[in-house]
Amino acid sequence: MKYIINTIIFIFLLAFDVKAQSDVVISEIFYNPPGIGDTLEFIELHNRSNSDISLLGYAFTKGISYTFPPTNLPANSHLVLARDATEFFNTFGVPALEWTDGALSNGGETILLVDFLGNFIDSVEFDNNAPWPTGPPDPNGDGTSIQLCDPFSDNNVPDNWSVATTPTGVFLNNEPVFATPGAACPTTDIQPPFPYNARATDFTTIKLQFNEPVNNTAELTSNYNINGGITTASMDATQTEVTLDLAVPLENGIYKTLTVSSIEDMEGNAMSTPASFPIVFNNTSNGLVITEIMYNSPGPNDELDFIEILNISNNSIRLGGLQMQSGVELIFPEAEIQPNGLYVICEDKTAFEDFFSFDVTQWTSGGLNNGGEHIALSNSDGLILDSLTYDDDLPWDTLADGNGYALELCDPLLDNSELQSWTLSNNLSGDLFGLDIFASPGIRNCGVVNIHSFDILNEIKIVPNPNSGIFTVEVTDNKFYTYNLFNSLGQRIQEGSFLKYKYFNFNNLDSGIYFLKLKDTTGSTAVKKIIIY
Repeated sequence: MKYIINTIIFIFLLAFDVKAQSDVVISEIFYNPPGIGDTLEFIELHNRSNSDISLLGYAFTKGISYTFPPTNLPANSHLVLARDATEFFNTFGVPALEWTDGALSNGGETILLVDFLGNFIDSVEFDNNAPWPTGPPDPNGDGTSIQLCDPFSDNNVPDNWSVATTPTGVFLNNEPVFATPGAACPTTDIQPPFPYNARATDFTTIKLQFNEPVNNTAELTSNYNINGGITTASMDATQTEVTLDLAVPLENGIYKTLTVSSIEDMEGNAMSTPASFPIVFNNTSNGLVITEIMYNSPGPNDELDFIEILNISNNSIRLGGLQMQSGVELIFPEAEIQPNGLYVICEDKTAFEDFFSFDVTQWTSGGLNNGGEHIALSNSDGLILDSLTYDDDLPWDTLADGNGYALELCDPLLDNSELQSWTLSNNLSGDLFGLDIFASPGIRNCGVVNIHSFDILNEIKIVPNPNSGIFTVEVTDNKFYTYNLFNSLGQRIQEGSFLKYKYFNFNNLDSGIYFLKLKDTTGSTAVKKIIIY
């Protein structure tokens, strides 16, 4: 009987403990900070009870991984877990625990918290799409967390969450950050509105966005200043976006400064300091070509990665307001390229300029994927001026994949979306991490070593193809050729040389796709696909 009574008491105490533990709720999530790396991600927990709660043995088991050491969460208080606790404290001045593993998905996911026995404590299945908060500002990259302002509401109901509107004073990737890590949502609105984005949609129109609804002070043209002035200012239905009509049109590719002041929110809180934005519009429609890429420079951080752009037109072209997208992100500063002039953007401005010794522009975020990807250059209207998709696998030359070589478009009139238009650079610029660097950013110094050559491709015949591993390579000229045969993983199977004709017997090879790379005496190369069944 004593055993049964003790068991009942234990179960009662355990049930009471679980009930107490249910007062720990996930109350704030910052899942996609602006910029690269998302190292400032955080999750906030709130003890909504009037008693302290021990978190010893509690664990996040979905979304992120972390088991709490002896940790006390005081009554009615908050606790923050960060992806990088040191960087988080240095940025926000708020202490945080650092989770062990994982990261918050920018596309949304489930976060699960359990106690030391594995009992459910709390979970949130957030998303980056409506009905979950999407801003403005958008929590998915625009610098705001999502908050559960009523801790007693169901935190799996999207309508119970809202975007944070409290400015932290922190800017990431030039975006202001709105969040309240380690603190509750403000019970009354005492914060002034914050204009966080302004962009020109054409030469006479600017769209200005606020982090919260604003009153009719936003329609007073005297609250805005830009060269030439504003003729009208009108709010949209949400009262978070204002359309400004310019008295004097913008010049193509030339930046102007918009200053915003004295705007009030719906509670009458007025901006205490003016906010300024660079404004530019550029409708350039052609004349620019991507002519050189180093996508995987030697070293741990791809310090010398770069993209070179050539002006193939007969007129100078202003770059201000043009944009790189799909891979690297950059809104170009005010600059101009003369006919046949070059402009270079890079991963790391300091490292690049130390090595190549000339001034370049560093892209804002993103990077060139070492495994290949799509990159594009567009104007302010979103018109694609040039784009291509490179790859690190054959038949693209693998010497460009971390071996010190840049890819070059020797003939800028060729279609650079086609593999055969590109060559490996033969310009030795120096060495880095023990590897020679072959690249010529900022100068037209193209080599003759083609990845593909139209003439050579037309001169090569492989008979039969597909085949069982036995085939013949014939060329129509009398040049001496060297060859390398690769499998689909880029591994060399055989190398050698021949004159005009070569018989191959690879009947011991597995079925699949192979690549035969040939080089003639002029240095021109070609790659042929061979299918073995």
